[in-house]
Amino acid sequence: MELRDQYAALRAAGIQVVAIGPDRPDALRAHFEKEHIPFEAIADPSQQVPKALGQQYRWYTMGLLPAMLAIAPSGEVVWQHYAKSPQDLPKLKDAAAALGRTL
Repeated sequence: MELRDQYAALRAAGIQVVAIGPDRPDALRAHFEKEHIPFEAIADPSQQVPKALGQQYRWYTMGLLPAMLAIAPSGEVVWQHYAKSPQDLPKLKDAAAALGRTL
């Protein structure tokens, strides 16, 4: 997982990482502990955040497609990537660059 592996570099660049998952809080916490994921996570079992952001749901991939947003301290979304498939993952350096940071 690129986010986990690059977490130290992201933090050194002053970037805060928060994941939002569609699981219950206990299931999300267990997954993060099992996978040694160091950043914060917010459980959103009702999927209100993806719905508000227009994130795609594909029944044949059994869930939400990956999405990543870079949000400036002002709250402005300065970069976004909505995957077209489960394998369509964005490059973290692109998100960092939108925030004026380098990895």
